[in-house]
Amino acid sequence: MQIAKRSSPAPRGLAGVAAGLTMATALLFGSGVAAQPRPAATPKPGGTLTIGTEADPSSLDPLRIGSYVERQFAIVVYDTLFDVDVQGRIVPSLATGYQVSPDGRKYTLSLREGVKFHDGTPFNAEAVVFNLDRVRDPANTCRCLGNVAAIESVKATGPYKVEIQLKTAYASFPAILTDAPAMMASPTAVRADPKGYGNAPVGTGPFKLVEWTKGSRFIAEKNPHYWKGGQPYLDRVVLRGLQNSETREATMQSGALDVLTQPPPKFAAAVRKDKRFAYIDPTGFGSMFVAFNLQNEALKDVRVRMAIAHATQRELLVKAIYHGLPKVATTPFGYGLPGLSQVKDYPEYNLAKAKALLAEYGKPVSVSILADNQPVALMTIQALQQMWQKAGIKVELKLVDQARLVQNMLSHEFDAALFRWSGRPDPDLNVYGFFHSSTASRKVSSNYGQYASAEMDRLLDAGRQELDPAKRAVIYNDVSRLLARDVPYVFLSYIAAPIIATHKVRGIDPVPDSLVRVASVWKEQ
Repeated sequence: MQIAKRSSPAPRGLAGVAAGLTMATALLFGSGVAAQPRPAATPKPGGTLTIGTEADPSSLDPLRIGSYVERQFAIVVYDTLFDVDVQGRIVPSLATGYQVSPDGRKYTLSLREGVKFHDGTPFNAEAVVFNLDRVRDPANTCRCLGNVAAIESVKATGPYKVEIQLKTAYASFPAILTDAPAMMASPTAVRADPKGYGNAPVGTGPFKLVEWTKGSRFIAEKNPHYWKGGQPYLDRVVLRGLQNSETREATMQSGALDVLTQPPPKFAAAVRKDKRFAYIDPTGFGSMFVAFNLQNEALKDVRVRMAIAHATQRELLVKAIYHGLPKVATTPFGYGLPGLSQVKDYPEYNLAKAKALLAEYGKPVSVSILADNQPVALMTIQALQQMWQKAGIKVELKLVDQARLVQNMLSHEFDAALFRWSGRPDPDLNVYGFFHSSTASRKVSSNYGQYASAEMDRLLDAGRQELDPAKRAVIYNDVSRLLARDVPYVFLSYIAAPIIATHKVRGIDPVPDSLVRVASVWKEQ
Protein backbone atom coordinates (compact mmCIF):
# COMPACT_ATOMS: atom_id res chain seq x y z
CA MET A 1 0.00 0.00 0.00
CA GLN A 2 1.62 3.23 -1.06
CA ILE A 3 0.87 5.88 1.53
CA ALA A 4 3.49 8.47 0.70
CA LYS A 5 3.67 10.56 -2.42
CA ARG A 6 6.53 12.52 -3.87
CA SER A 7 6.66 14.80 -6.86
CA SER A 8 10.15 13.75 -7.95
CA PRO A 9 11.68 10.27 -8.42
CA ALA A 10 13.03 8.62 -5.30
CA PRO A 11 16.07 6.33 -5.11
CA ARG A 12 16.06 2.58 -4.74
CA GLY A 13 15.94 1.11 -1.21
CA LEU A 14 18.57 -1.09 0.40
CA ALA A 15 16.74 -4.37 0.10
CA GLY A 16 15.93 -4.10 -3.59
CA VAL A 17 12.82 -2.09 -2.88
CA ALA A 18 10.89 -0.72 -5.81
CA ALA A 19 11.54 2.92 -6.62
CA GLY A 20 9.26 5.57 -5.16
CA LEU A 21 9.43 7.09 -1.70
CA THR A 22 6.82 5.08 0.11
CA MET A 23 6.87 4.83 3.88
CA ALA A 24 8.96 1.68 3.60
CA THR A 25 11.60 3.04 1.23
CA ALA A 26 12.21 5.98 3.53
CA LEU A 27 13.78 3.43 5.88
CA LEU A 28 16.31 0.64 5.93
CA PHE A 29 13.77 -2.10 6.39
CA GLY A 30 12.80 -5.73 6.50
CA SER A 31 13.35 -8.12 9.36
CA GLY A 32 12.99 -11.82 8.57
CA VAL A 33 11.16 -12.33 11.85
CA ALA A 34 10.09 -15.67 13.20
CA ALA A 35 6.41 -16.41 12.71
CA GLN A 36 4.16 -17.40 15.58
CA PRO A 37 4.21 -21.22 15.40
CA ARG A 38 0.43 -21.76 15.28
CA PRO A 39 -2.09 -21.81 12.44
CA ALA A 40 -4.48 -18.94 11.86
CA ALA A 41 -7.93 -19.20 13.42
CA THR A 42 -11.03 -17.06 13.74
CA PRO A 43 -10.62 -14.54 16.59
CA LYS A 44 -12.98 -15.03 19.52
CA PRO A 45 -14.14 -12.01 21.54
CA GLY A 46 -13.97 -11.68 25.31
CA GLY A 47 -11.66 -12.53 28.14
CA THR A 48 -8.83 -10.90 30.07
CA LEU A 49 -5.18 -10.91 28.99
CA THR A 50 -2.57 -10.62 31.74
CA ILE A 51 0.90 -9.55 30.68
CA GLY A 52 3.96 -9.70 32.90
CA THR A 53 6.69 -7.10 32.44
CA GLU A 54 9.96 -6.53 34.25
CA ALA A 55 9.01 -3.15 35.75
CA ASP A 56 6.24 -0.65 36.32
CA PRO A 57 6.54 2.76 34.62
CA SER A 58 6.67 5.90 36.72
CA SER A 59 4.71 7.88 34.11
CA LEU A 60 2.80 7.33 30.88
CA ASP A 61 3.01 10.91 29.69
CA PRO A 62 4.50 10.77 26.15
CA LEU A 63 6.99 13.37 27.33
CA ARG A 64 8.51 10.76 29.65
CA ILE A 65 8.17 7.58 27.57
CA GLY A 66 11.25 5.92 26.12
CA SER A 67 11.99 2.49 27.57
CA TYR A 68 10.56 -0.80 26.37
CA VAL A 69 8.37 -1.26 29.46
CA GLU A 70 7.00 2.29 29.24
CA ARG A 71 6.13 1.76 25.59
CA GLN A 72 4.50 -1.62 26.27
CA PHE A 73 2.17 -0.05 28.83
CA ALA A 74 1.59 3.00 26.66
CA ILE A 75 0.44 1.22 23.50
CA VAL A 76 -2.44 -0.29 25.44
CA VAL A 77 -4.05 3.15 25.77
CA TYR A 78 -2.39 5.18 23.01
CA ASP A 79 -2.26 5.04 19.25
CA THR A 80 0.60 6.62 17.34
CA LEU A 81 0.23 8.43 14.04
CA PHE A 82 1.91 5.52 12.24
CA ASP A 83 2.90 2.03 13.34
CA VAL A 84 5.42 -0.70 12.45
CA ASP A 85 4.54 -4.08 10.96
CA VAL A 86 6.27 -7.44 11.23
CA GLN A 87 8.64 -6.57 8.37
CA GLY A 88 9.73 -3.40 10.18
CA ARG A 89 7.85 -1.23 7.68
CA ILE A 90 5.87 1.86 8.59
CA VAL A 91 2.12 1.49 8.15
CA PRO A 92 -0.93 3.72 8.73
CA SER A 93 -2.50 4.19 12.14
CA LEU A 94 -4.13 7.46 13.24
CA ALA A 95 -2.62 8.97 10.10
CA THR A 96 -3.67 7.27 6.89
CA GLY A 97 -0.73 8.55 4.85
CA TYR A 98 1.52 11.47 4.06
CA GLN A 99 2.94 13.50 1.23
CA VAL A 100 6.50 14.82 1.34
CA SER A 101 7.84 17.78 -0.61
CA PRO A 102 10.67 17.29 -3.16
CA ASP A 103 13.20 18.85 -0.78
CA GLY A 104 12.15 16.48 2.04
CA ARG A 105 11.29 19.35 4.40
CA LYS A 106 7.50 19.44 4.40
CA TYR A 107 5.25 16.56 5.38
CA THR A 108 1.50 16.76 4.94
CA LEU A 109 -0.37 14.17 6.98
CA SER A 110 -3.85 12.87 6.23
CA LEU A 111 -5.64 11.87 9.42
CA ARG A 112 -8.22 9.22 10.15
CA GLU A 113 -11.70 10.65 10.60
CA GLY A 114 -14.30 9.77 13.21
CA VAL A 115 -11.83 8.84 15.98
CA LYS A 116 -12.31 10.02 19.56
CA PHE A 117 -10.16 9.98 22.67
CA HIS A 118 -11.38 7.93 25.63
CA ASP A 119 -12.81 11.08 27.23
CA GLY A 120 -14.84 11.94 24.14
CA THR A 121 -12.48 14.62 22.82
CA PRO A 122 -12.36 14.48 19.01
CA PHE A 123 -9.15 13.35 17.37
CA ASN A 124 -8.41 15.82 14.60
CA ALA A 125 -5.74 18.11 13.21
CA GLU A 126 -5.92 20.42 16.23
CA ALA A 127 -5.17 17.48 18.54
CA VAL A 128 -2.13 16.52 16.46
CA VAL A 129 -0.83 20.11 16.49
CA PHE A 130 -1.31 20.24 20.27
CA ASN A 131 0.62 17.00 20.82
CA LEU A 132 3.50 17.74 18.45
CA ASP A 133 3.90 21.29 19.75
CA ARG A 134 3.96 19.92 23.29
CA VAL A 135 6.70 17.36 22.72
CA ARG A 136 8.90 19.78 20.77
CA ASP A 137 8.67 22.60 23.33
CA PRO A 138 12.07 22.62 25.12
CA ALA A 139 10.37 23.80 28.31
CA ASN A 140 8.65 20.41 28.55
CA THR A 141 11.98 18.52 28.43
CA CYS A 142 10.61 15.62 26.41
CA ARG A 143 12.95 12.66 26.29
CA CYS A 144 12.32 12.77 22.56
CA LEU A 145 13.54 16.35 22.14
CA GLY A 146 16.60 15.42 20.09
CA ASN A 147 14.38 13.69 17.56
CA VAL A 148 11.77 16.43 17.21
CA ALA A 149 14.06 19.46 17.37
CA ALA A 150 14.14 19.50 13.57
CA ILE A 151 10.46 20.49 13.45
CA GLU A 152 10.13 24.15 12.50
CA SER A 153 6.35 24.44 12.59
CA VAL A 154 3.17 22.39 12.81
CA LYS A 155 -0.17 23.67 11.58
CA ALA A 156 -3.61 22.41 10.71
CA THR A 157 -4.49 22.98 7.07
CA GLY A 158 -7.90 21.36 7.40
CA PRO A 159 -9.93 19.40 9.97
CA TYR A 160 -7.93 16.26 9.16
CA LYS A 161 -4.82 17.65 7.48
CA VAL A 162 -1.60 18.62 9.24
CA GLU A 163 1.42 20.29 7.66
CA ILE A 164 4.78 19.78 9.36
CA GLN A 165 7.63 21.99 8.21
CA LEU A 166 11.15 20.78 9.04
CA LYS A 167 14.32 22.86 9.34
CA THR A 168 16.17 20.42 7.07
CA ALA A 169 15.42 17.25 5.15
CA TYR A 170 14.89 14.48 7.68
CA ALA A 171 14.87 10.98 6.24
CA SER A 172 13.93 9.28 9.52
CA PHE A 173 11.02 11.58 10.29
CA PRO A 174 8.31 9.04 9.35
CA ALA A 175 9.81 6.58 11.83
CA ILE A 176 9.56 9.18 14.61
CA LEU A 177 5.82 9.27 13.97
CA THR A 178 5.62 5.61 15.09
CA ASP A 179 7.15 6.38 18.48
CA ALA A 180 6.49 8.25 21.73
CA PRO A 181 6.48 11.76 20.16
CA ALA A 182 3.47 10.68 18.10
CA MET A 183 1.53 8.98 20.90
CA MET A 184 -1.62 11.04 20.80
CA ALA A 185 -2.81 12.23 24.22
CA SER A 186 -6.16 13.88 24.83
CA PRO A 187 -5.60 17.68 24.85
CA THR A 188 -8.53 17.99 27.26
CA ALA A 189 -6.96 15.59 29.78
CA VAL A 190 -3.51 17.13 29.51
CA ARG A 191 -4.81 20.67 30.02
CA ALA A 192 -6.91 19.56 32.99
CA ASP A 193 -3.90 18.20 34.91
CA PRO A 194 -0.54 18.82 33.16
CA LYS A 195 1.57 17.61 36.10
CA GLY A 196 -0.46 14.56 37.01
CA TYR A 197 -1.44 13.51 33.52
CA GLY A 198 1.19 10.76 33.35
CA ASN A 199 -0.67 8.89 36.10
CA ALA A 200 -3.99 8.96 34.23
CA PRO A 201 -3.24 8.74 30.50
CA VAL A 202 -6.06 9.23 28.00
CA GLY A 203 -5.52 8.15 24.40
CA THR A 204 -7.46 6.79 21.46
CA GLY A 205 -6.07 3.28 21.93
CA PRO A 206 -7.81 -0.10 22.04
CA PHE A 207 -8.16 -0.02 25.83
CA LYS A 208 -8.84 2.72 28.35
CA LEU A 209 -7.26 2.87 31.78
CA VAL A 210 -9.63 2.13 34.68
CA GLU A 211 -7.19 1.43 37.53
CA TRP A 212 -3.46 1.75 38.12
CA THR A 213 -1.93 0.66 41.39
CA LYS A 214 1.74 1.48 40.99
CA GLY A 215 3.95 -1.52 41.56
CA SER A 216 1.00 -3.89 41.34
CA ARG A 217 -1.51 -3.75 38.47
CA PHE A 218 -2.44 -1.64 35.48
CA ILE A 219 -5.99 -2.47 34.40
CA ALA A 220 -7.48 -1.29 31.13
CA GLU A 221 -10.88 -2.11 29.68
CA LYS A 222 -12.01 -2.43 26.09
CA ASN A 223 -12.58 0.77 24.16
CA PRO A 224 -16.00 0.03 22.61
CA HIS A 225 -15.55 2.85 20.10
CA TYR A 226 -12.15 1.80 18.80
CA TRP A 227 -11.57 2.79 15.20
CA LYS A 228 -10.25 -0.59 14.04
CA GLY A 229 -13.36 -2.49 13.07
CA GLY A 230 -13.95 -5.52 15.28
CA GLN A 231 -10.95 -4.82 17.53
CA PRO A 232 -10.01 -5.16 20.27
CA TYR A 233 -11.19 -8.70 20.86
CA LEU A 234 -10.38 -8.82 24.57
CA ASP A 235 -12.56 -7.29 27.28
CA ARG A 236 -9.68 -6.33 29.51
CA VAL A 237 -5.89 -6.15 29.64
CA VAL A 238 -3.94 -6.33 32.89
CA LEU A 239 -0.24 -5.46 33.02
CA ARG A 240 1.84 -6.48 36.02
CA GLY A 241 5.28 -5.02 36.63
CA LEU A 242 7.22 -7.82 38.34
CA GLN A 243 10.75 -6.65 39.02
CA ASN A 244 11.94 -9.90 40.55
CA SER A 245 12.83 -12.30 37.74
CA GLU A 246 12.11 -15.41 39.83
CA THR A 247 8.66 -14.02 40.61
CA ARG A 248 8.04 -13.40 36.91
CA GLU A 249 9.04 -16.96 36.04
CA ALA A 250 6.99 -18.53 38.82
CA THR A 251 3.96 -16.39 37.98
CA MET A 252 4.16 -17.44 34.33
CA GLN A 253 4.64 -21.10 35.23
CA SER A 254 1.64 -20.98 37.59
CA GLY A 255 -0.71 -19.80 34.86
CA ALA A 256 -1.34 -16.41 36.44
CA LEU A 257 0.16 -14.72 33.36
CA ASP A 258 -0.91 -15.21 29.78
CA VAL A 259 2.11 -13.45 28.31
CA LEU A 260 5.60 -12.72 29.60
CA THR A 261 7.74 -10.07 27.93
CA GLN A 262 11.51 -9.80 28.22
CA PRO A 263 11.91 -13.12 30.03
CA PRO A 264 15.20 -13.81 31.82
CA PRO A 265 17.60 -15.54 29.39
CA LYS A 266 17.84 -18.81 31.31
CA PHE A 267 14.06 -19.09 31.49
CA ALA A 268 13.69 -18.13 27.83
CA ALA A 269 16.18 -20.79 26.78
CA ALA A 270 14.28 -23.43 28.77
CA VAL A 271 10.84 -22.32 27.55
CA ARG A 272 12.02 -22.48 23.96
CA LYS A 273 11.94 -26.28 24.32
CA ASP A 274 8.80 -26.38 26.48
CA LYS A 275 5.71 -27.42 24.51
CA ARG A 276 3.44 -25.83 27.11
CA PHE A 277 4.28 -22.37 25.77
CA ALA A 278 4.55 -20.49 22.50
CA TYR A 279 7.94 -18.85 21.95
CA ILE A 280 7.71 -15.78 19.73
CA ASP A 281 11.09 -14.40 18.66
CA PRO A 282 11.07 -11.07 16.80
CA THR A 283 14.24 -9.78 15.17
CA GLY A 284 15.28 -6.72 17.16
CA PHE A 285 16.25 -3.21 16.14
CA GLY A 286 18.63 -2.34 18.98
CA SER A 287 21.48 -3.44 21.23
CA MET A 288 22.71 -3.97 24.78
CA PHE A 289 25.83 -2.09 25.80
CA VAL A 290 27.96 -0.54 28.49
CA ALA A 291 27.75 3.25 28.27
CA PHE A 292 30.56 5.46 29.57
CA ASN A 293 30.15 8.87 31.13
CA LEU A 294 32.80 10.97 29.43
CA GLN A 295 32.72 13.50 32.25
CA ASN A 296 34.47 10.93 34.44
CA GLU A 297 38.13 11.95 34.64
CA ALA A 298 39.49 8.57 33.53
CA LEU A 299 36.73 7.65 31.08
CA LYS A 300 37.07 10.85 29.11
CA ASP A 301 40.40 9.42 27.88
CA VAL A 302 39.81 7.16 24.89
CA ARG A 303 42.74 4.93 25.94
CA VAL A 304 40.87 3.96 29.10
CA ARG A 305 37.65 3.27 27.23
CA MET A 306 39.51 1.22 24.63
CA ALA A 307 41.29 -0.69 27.41
CA ILE A 308 37.94 -1.60 28.92
CA ALA A 309 36.71 -2.75 25.51
CA HIS A 310 39.76 -4.99 25.14
CA ALA A 311 39.25 -6.34 28.67
CA THR A 312 35.64 -7.36 27.94
CA GLN A 313 35.01 -10.94 26.85
CA ARG A 314 31.78 -10.28 24.99
CA GLU A 315 31.41 -13.72 23.45
CA LEU A 316 31.78 -15.33 26.88
CA LEU A 317 29.13 -13.04 28.37
CA VAL A 318 26.63 -13.87 25.66
CA LYS A 319 27.25 -17.60 25.95
CA ALA A 320 27.49 -17.98 29.72
CA ILE A 321 24.94 -15.44 30.98
CA TYR A 322 22.57 -14.95 28.05
CA HIS A 323 22.57 -18.63 26.99
CA GLY A 324 23.58 -17.76 23.46
CA LEU A 325 20.18 -16.20 22.65
CA PRO A 326 21.46 -12.85 21.34
CA LYS A 327 24.29 -12.28 18.89
CA VAL A 328 27.43 -10.38 19.82
CA ALA A 329 27.13 -6.77 18.66
CA THR A 330 29.59 -4.47 16.93
CA THR A 331 27.14 -1.68 16.07
CA PRO A 332 24.02 0.01 17.51
CA PHE A 333 21.94 -1.41 14.63
CA GLY A 334 20.19 -4.72 15.23
CA TYR A 335 19.37 -7.29 12.58
CA GLY A 336 15.89 -5.81 12.22
CA LEU A 337 17.71 -3.09 10.25
CA PRO A 338 19.31 -5.13 7.44
CA GLY A 339 21.67 -3.71 4.85
CA LEU A 340 24.16 -2.36 7.39
CA SER A 341 27.58 -3.92 7.93
CA GLN A 342 29.25 -5.25 11.05
CA VAL A 343 32.50 -3.61 12.18
CA LYS A 344 35.19 -6.12 11.25
CA ASP A 345 37.90 -4.66 13.46
CA TYR A 346 35.77 -4.01 16.56
CA PRO A 347 38.01 -4.05 19.68
CA GLU A 348 38.46 -7.72 20.48
CA TYR A 349 39.30 -9.31 23.81
CA ASN A 350 43.00 -8.76 24.37
CA LEU A 351 44.04 -8.47 28.00
CA ALA A 352 47.65 -7.60 27.16
CA LYS A 353 46.52 -4.71 24.97
CA ALA A 354 44.17 -3.51 27.71
CA LYS A 355 46.99 -3.46 30.25
CA ALA A 356 49.30 -1.66 27.81
CA LEU A 357 46.73 1.08 27.19
CA LEU A 358 46.20 1.58 30.92
CA ALA A 359 49.95 1.74 31.45
CA GLU A 360 50.16 4.38 28.74
CA TYR A 361 47.40 6.33 30.49
CA GLY A 362 49.58 6.21 33.59
CA LYS A 363 47.04 6.82 36.36
CA PRO A 364 44.95 4.52 38.57
CA VAL A 365 41.52 3.89 37.12
CA SER A 366 38.50 3.41 39.35
CA VAL A 367 34.92 3.25 38.02
CA SER A 368 31.50 2.14 39.16
CA ILE A 369 29.10 0.14 36.98
CA LEU A 370 25.42 0.95 37.33
CA ALA A 371 22.72 -1.59 36.44
CA ASP A 372 19.13 -2.44 37.26
CA ASN A 373 18.52 -4.83 40.11
CA GLN A 374 17.67 -7.88 38.03
CA PRO A 375 19.68 -11.10 38.65
CA VAL A 376 20.87 -11.30 35.04
CA ALA A 377 22.08 -7.69 35.19
CA LEU A 378 23.89 -8.38 38.45
CA MET A 379 25.57 -11.46 36.94
CA THR A 380 26.60 -9.40 33.93
CA ILE A 381 28.22 -6.57 35.88
CA GLN A 382 29.86 -9.05 38.26
CA ALA A 383 31.44 -10.70 35.24
CA LEU A 384 32.48 -7.31 33.87
CA GLN A 385 33.96 -6.43 37.25
CA GLN A 386 36.13 -9.56 37.20
CA MET A 387 37.22 -8.98 33.60
CA TRP A 388 38.12 -5.33 34.10
CA GLN A 389 39.89 -5.95 37.38
CA LYS A 390 42.20 -8.40 35.61
CA ALA A 391 43.36 -5.44 33.53
CA GLY A 392 44.04 -3.40 36.67
CA ILE A 393 40.83 -1.35 36.97
CA LYS A 394 39.13 -0.97 40.33
CA VAL A 395 35.40 -1.58 39.84
CA GLU A 396 32.46 -0.87 42.15
CA LEU A 397 28.99 -2.27 41.46
CA LYS A 398 25.79 -0.24 41.90
CA LEU A 399 22.26 -1.61 41.57
CA VAL A 400 19.05 0.42 41.33
CA ASP A 401 15.53 -0.30 40.12
CA GLN A 402 14.83 0.16 36.43
CA ALA A 403 13.05 3.51 36.80
CA ARG A 404 16.01 4.94 38.72
CA LEU A 405 18.46 3.49 36.20
CA VAL A 406 16.69 5.32 33.40
CA GLN A 407 16.66 8.56 35.36
CA ASN A 408 20.36 8.27 36.24
CA MET A 409 21.22 7.65 32.61
CA LEU A 410 19.19 10.62 31.39
CA SER A 411 20.71 12.94 34.02
CA HIS A 412 24.26 11.59 33.46
CA GLU A 413 24.62 10.31 37.05
CA PHE A 414 26.87 7.30 36.49
CA ASP A 415 30.40 6.29 35.52
CA ALA A 416 29.66 3.20 33.44
CA ALA A 417 26.22 1.64 33.05
CA LEU A 418 24.77 -1.56 31.65
CA PHE A 419 21.87 -0.51 29.47
CA ARG A 420 19.90 -1.48 26.40
CA TRP A 421 18.07 0.36 23.68
CA SER A 422 15.30 -1.67 22.10
CA GLY A 423 15.83 0.28 18.89
CA ARG A 424 13.60 1.89 16.31
CA PRO A 425 12.82 1.19 12.63
CA ASP A 426 15.34 3.69 11.28
CA PRO A 427 19.09 3.81 12.02
CA ASP A 428 19.01 7.54 12.78
CA LEU A 429 16.82 6.86 15.82
CA ASN A 430 19.42 4.46 17.21
CA VAL A 431 22.22 7.02 17.17
CA TYR A 432 21.34 10.71 16.70
CA GLY A 433 19.92 11.46 20.14
CA PHE A 434 22.64 9.37 21.78
CA PHE A 435 25.75 10.70 20.06
CA HIS A 436 25.09 14.12 18.50
CA SER A 437 26.86 16.94 20.34
CA SER A 438 23.70 19.09 20.31
CA THR A 439 22.30 16.76 22.97
CA ALA A 440 25.50 16.46 25.01
CA SER A 441 25.18 19.62 27.09
CA ARG A 442 21.56 19.16 28.18
CA LYS A 443 21.01 18.38 31.83
CA VAL A 444 18.57 15.68 30.78
CA SER A 445 19.13 13.87 27.50
CA SER A 446 19.61 10.48 25.90
CA ASN A 447 23.23 11.41 25.16
CA TYR A 448 23.93 9.55 28.37
CA GLY A 449 27.70 9.93 28.41
CA GLN A 450 27.75 13.47 26.94
CA TYR A 451 29.78 12.35 23.95
CA ALA A 452 30.66 15.08 21.43
CA SER A 453 32.53 14.73 18.15
CA ALA A 454 32.53 17.05 15.16
CA GLU A 455 33.14 14.07 12.89
CA MET A 456 30.16 12.23 14.35
CA ASP A 457 27.98 15.33 14.01
CA ARG A 458 28.78 15.55 10.31
CA LEU A 459 27.83 11.91 9.78
CA LEU A 460 24.62 12.08 11.80
CA ASP A 461 23.49 15.30 10.11
CA ALA A 462 24.23 13.78 6.72
CA GLY A 463 22.30 10.62 7.59
CA ARG A 464 19.24 12.64 8.51
CA GLN A 465 19.30 14.68 5.33
CA GLU A 466 20.19 11.95 2.83
CA LEU A 467 17.07 10.46 1.24
CA ASP A 468 18.78 7.69 -0.75
CA PRO A 469 18.75 4.54 1.45
CA ALA A 470 21.86 3.13 -0.23
CA LYS A 471 23.84 6.27 0.53
CA ARG A 472 22.44 6.30 4.04
CA ALA A 473 23.80 2.79 4.56
CA VAL A 474 27.30 4.02 3.76
CA ILE A 475 26.89 6.85 6.26
CA TYR A 476 25.67 4.62 9.07
CA ASN A 477 28.43 2.09 8.45
CA ASP A 478 30.84 5.01 8.96
CA VAL A 479 28.97 5.86 12.18
CA SER A 480 29.54 2.30 13.39
CA ARG A 481 33.25 2.47 12.63
CA LEU A 482 33.60 5.80 14.42
CA LEU A 483 31.84 4.41 17.49
CA ALA A 484 34.24 1.46 17.45
CA ARG A 485 37.15 3.92 17.35
CA ASP A 486 35.88 6.34 20.02
CA VAL A 487 34.12 3.69 22.19
CA PRO A 488 31.58 5.86 24.03
CA TYR A 489 29.83 2.50 24.39
CA VAL A 490 31.07 -1.06 24.47
CA PHE A 491 28.45 -2.97 22.50
CA LEU A 492 27.78 -6.36 24.05
CA SER A 493 24.93 -7.93 22.09
CA TYR A 494 22.01 -7.22 19.83
CA ILE A 495 18.59 -7.25 21.41
CA ALA A 496 17.00 -10.62 22.00
CA ALA A 497 13.53 -9.98 23.40
CA PRO A 498 11.37 -13.05 22.90
CA ILE A 499 7.73 -13.10 23.97
CA ILE A 500 6.40 -16.12 25.83
CA ALA A 501 2.69 -16.93 25.76
CA THR A 502 0.34 -19.72 26.69
CA HIS A 503 -1.21 -21.59 23.78
CA LYS A 504 -4.58 -19.98 24.52
CA VAL A 505 -3.19 -16.64 23.38
CA ARG A 506 -3.46 -15.84 19.70
CA GLY A 507 -2.74 -12.90 17.45
CA ILE A 508 0.64 -11.73 18.78
CA ASP A 509 2.52 -10.36 15.80
CA PRO A 510 6.34 -10.68 15.95
CA VAL A 511 7.08 -7.02 15.27
CA PRO A 512 10.82 -6.28 15.56
CA ASP A 513 10.32 -3.92 18.52
CA SER A 514 8.92 -6.90 20.53
CA LEU A 515 5.92 -4.89 21.75
CA VAL A 516 2.67 -6.81 22.15
CA ARG A 517 0.02 -4.94 20.18
CA VAL A 518 -2.99 -5.95 22.24
CA ALA A 519 -5.69 -4.77 19.82
CA SER A 520 -5.16 -7.86 17.65
CA VAL A 521 -4.69 -10.36 20.49
CA TRP A 522 -7.41 -12.81 21.51
CA LYS A 523 -7.74 -15.88 23.68
CA GLU A 524 -9.16 -19.34 23.16
CA GLN A 525 -11.84 -19.68 25.81
